[in-house]
Amino acid sequence: MIALCAQVLGAIVYFIGLRPDPLKVALSRGESVASTPSPAGGFTLLRTVPAARRAVLVVALSHAVMVGLMSMTPVHLTTHGATLSVVGLTISLHVAGMYALSPVFG
Repeated sequence: MIALCAQVLGAIVYFIGLRPDPLKVALSRGESVASTPSPAGGFTLLRTVPAARRAVLVVALSHAVMVGLMSMTPVHLTTHGATLSVVGLTISLHVAGMYALSPVFG
């Protein structure tokens, strides 16, 4: 239930926070928009913008924590008496939760 509320809140932030569309604003100002992004542009951004480096670091650390936590979840569950069916269901629900809204948010 908490994850559902967080997803709904995130969707609301996206729909409200990205109005007007940043692409349309840039085009209306006459700015050029690269139609074919290259990996070099992303690396240049990481080299020049400290906030971008922090963002990548935070996402990488968050994923590392999730991997560490979910790798120990089956051990924790079986130690407390859960059956393999419960362990499988728990991991399946976690994976489904990670990918359930990917068609919507990309």
